[in-house]
Amino acid sequence: MYDANFETGELFIYDEIGPAWMGMVGAETVAESLSHMSGRRVTVRLNTPGGSVDEGIAIFNALKRHPGGVDVIVDSLAASMGSYLLQAGVRRAIANNSMVMIHDPWSIAMGNAEELRKEADILDKYRDRMVPEYANRSSKTVAEIEELLSAETWMVGQEIIDMGFADEMEGEAVEPVKIAKGRYRNTPKSILRDVLPGSKTPYPMRREAAKLRARSMKTA
Repeated sequence: MYDANFETGELFIYDEIGPAWMGMVGAETVAESLSHMSGRRVTVRLNTPGGSVDEGIAIFNALKRHPGGVDVIVDSLAASMGSYLLQAGVRRAIANNSMVMIHDPWSIAMGNAEELRKEADILDKYRDRMVPEYANRSSKTVAEIEELLSAETWMVGQEIIDMGFADEMEGEAVEPVKIAKGRYRNTPKSILRDVLPGSKTPYPMRREAAKLRARSMKTA
C-alpha cells in the first residue's frame, strides 16, 4: 500500500519498493506526491521489506532534495532498501518495537561463467552506491558498514539507535510486513510467510517470475 495525505504532510510506503508497473512503490509516484507538498516538512512512514536499488535510490534522492525537508519514521519494518530510505530523514525515528535490516544487494542472473562474473562485479558497484550514506549517517567506517551488509544484519528497537541507523523512538509498531521464506538469509521467524494470502503458489516464485521480466533490477 502507498498513500499520500496532503493535509497532514505524510507519505506511507507500506509495500515493496520498485517499478509501479510491477505493482510496487515507485520513484515517480513518490516524486509526484512530494511535488504537491513543496516547501512543507514531510513525514515519510515506512513499513516495507525493501526492493529495487535503482528505484529506492531515486526515491531517496527525491526525499533528500525536497524543499522543507523530510522526517522518516519506521512504523514497523524497514528492511533492505527500506533501511536506506530511513537515512534520508532529517529526523530518523522508529517505533519502539520496530525492525531494520541492511544487507548486500542481490539479483537474478543467467548466462555463462563470464557473464556471471560480470554480474557479481555489478552487484559490488550497487553495494558501493549505498555504503557512503550508511556510513555517514551511522558514523561507522566504510569497512564496518560493508561487514554489516555482508552479514545481513537485523536490528530491533533501541539496537537500531545504538547502531546509528536512527535517532529516536516514537510510538508503537503496526503489524509487521511478512517476508517470504528464502528471500533473505536471516529473516526472523516471527515475520516469515510461505505463500501469498489466497494463493497456492509459493511467494518467492510469484515475485521472481515478475523479476525475470525485469532482469536488470537489483534488489536490497
